[in-house]
Parts: sequence; C-alpha cells; structure tokens
Amino acid sequence: MDAALAALDLCSLIDLGVYDRRKAPGAAPATRQARVFDGRCQCDLVRDVLPLITVRDGSPESAPLRNDGAVVDLSGVKGYQTERHMKGGSSAAVC
Repeated sequence: MDAALAALDLCSLIDLGVYDRRKAPGAAPATRQARVFDGRCQCDLVRDVLPLITVRDGSPESAPLRNDGAVVDLSGVKGYQTERHMKGGSSAAVC
C-alpha cells in the first residue's frame, strides 16, 4: 500500500479547472505545489503563498481523524475531508 501511495501523483487529484470555475472574480491564480512533509507526500493548492487545499498521504496515526472527516471522491480515490480552526482562521485537508 505504501508503494502505491508513493507512486501516486497527489497533485493530479486537485483539478485546477474546477478551481478556476469556482474562484471569486478577480482572485489571484492558484498553483499546485508538491512537497514532502514529515516523510509523507502531499500537494497544496496555493494562492498568494497560502495553501487553500492540501491533499496528503495520511499516516496511520491520522486514522482517528477519518472518523470525523467527510468522505470525498478525488478522481476515484476515497479521501476524508477534515477542517482545523485556529486563531480565527480555518484550514481544510483531505487525507
């Protein structure tokens, strides 16, 4: 399973066309940025240096978060959407 996840291009799961259709008029363009964080692959949809969406290969320790996350379909791959609120802001992630 880890080998299959390592071979998966997580950025391909973020559809820039959908983002372009749903973004606010005049919003800055967004880009996908792949990186490795804490030994796990992830991809961020970034606008003005702020990540809007993060798709990451969740570690086994993140399994309890899946119980609270909404199930989403990412191009045929099952993911779990979670949200974190802190300091008046929020961030969402799909594991």
